[in-house]
Amino acid sequence: MVKKIKEKPKIFVLDTNIPLQDPNCLIGFKEHDVVIPITVIEELDKFKKGTETKNLNARTFLRALAKYIETPKACTEGANLGKGLGKVFIEIGSSGYPKAMELAFMEDTPDHRILATALSIQKKKTDHAVILVTNDINFKIKANALGVETEGYRNETVTDMDRIYSSITEVNLSDSEWNKLFQKPNSKKEEEGSFDNKSFPIPKSLKAYPINHLFIIKNDGDYRLLVRKTRDRLLIIHEEDLKIKEITARNNEQLFALSALLDPSITLIAITGKAGTGKTLISIAAALHQKKSYEAILVTRLAMEVSDKTAGFLPGNIDEKFDIYMTPIYDNLGVIRERIDPSKNIDAKEPIKEWAKANQIDLLPLNYVRGRSLKDRFIIIDEAQNFTVHEMRTMITRAGLGTKIVVIGDITQIDSPYQNEQNNGLSNLIDKWKGEPEFVHVHMVQGERSPLADKAARIM
Repeated sequence: MVKKIKEKPKIFVLDTNIPLQDPNCLIGFKEHDVVIPITVIEELDKFKKGTETKNLNARTFLRALAKYIETPKACTEGANLGKGLGKVFIEIGSSGYPKAMELAFMEDTPDHRILATALSIQKKKTDHAVILVTNDINFKIKANALGVETEGYRNETVTDMDRIYSSITEVNLSDSEWNKLFQKPNSKKEEEGSFDNKSFPIPKSLKAYPINHLFIIKNDGDYRLLVRKTRDRLLIIHEEDLKIKEITARNNEQLFALSALLDPSITLIAITGKAGTGKTLISIAAALHQKKSYEAILVTRLAMEVSDKTAGFLPGNIDEKFDIYMTPIYDNLGVIRERIDPSKNIDAKEPIKEWAKANQIDLLPLNYVRGRSLKDRFIIIDEAQNFTVHEMRTMITRAGLGTKIVVIGDITQIDSPYQNEQNNGLSNLIDKWKGEPEFVHVHMVQGERSPLADKAARIM
């Protein structure tokens, strides 16, 4: 019999970017102990002031930490984080750098001090696995070079990316399954579970898929159906039902998206895909088509969240300060307005802005959304791949009764240095919400902007 080797208990040393990303991170390490280097506390102190998400997260984390660390003894001996969880410690660190660090690094930086703390703990706690938790790639390389194990913050990380990329499944039904879908009922019971031109019963081969999964169902011939799985039926998506004046869906992916956007029972929609697939255009067009059902159409983009200093230097009021970030939205509005009324002059920016206001389209800066309850709004969150999980949660929890939220982004184009395809707010939302009855996700692949743009997205 092979004797099982007992795994060492773990000590996680946190980098500053972890509490800035998730202020509730202390309870994300299960039974393992967590060490906060004093340098991290010092760095977080610099982020306390301000209205950006990182400022709020710094304050929230420090308040949470203060509840555990109430005495000097709690710093050195650790404070219990709760039932089934480990302890949290504040580590001052050793005086000076280890010899290896003195030889390797020229400068005294916060990262180097945090690394020195990890090395100090590693030297003292030889019976533990000491792991530095950071989403900073360069810091990971430095730590690994000096023999310190590293991990990215995984509490909000999507492990199965197939869940993100596989929103539409092509299915070839057997002849018997296909014929059964369209057969005439022989009894009243069979009639309740038969084809009715809007939906039909779910074949056994598709029952394992989550609610609101999307299918292209084919037989051996050329016939195919676009369907969305509901709790107990397959809902047929008819192209003729999706003809609206604001836009025409150009492919199956856009038909799936438009169907969800126009369905009042679907209140949360995620549309992902590369640039040029029509994510933003089709979302705005669907919002305009339904504007009588909502008090306003609100658009937000993370790029709006510039620093206080930058916003202060921009001229005008809050709308004017952030107007530059609406340019991509105005571009899409120009396309839609030209389709609705080709006689309008779409070259001048000011008329487009006035037309947007007249059609209830307004800007929603992320900085000013906290504490609000947004009732009867159609909210479009653009460039959502740059949102953290906390920022995404902040936006979704603002939804009041009668509000629909559309989240759009390309998870392969992330600007934040501490986020990637697996830990951004958009991927996390799709992973958590998949299978919920009010949520639909459509991943778009087929580019429609132009052949040049489509090829650029594929090969560059």
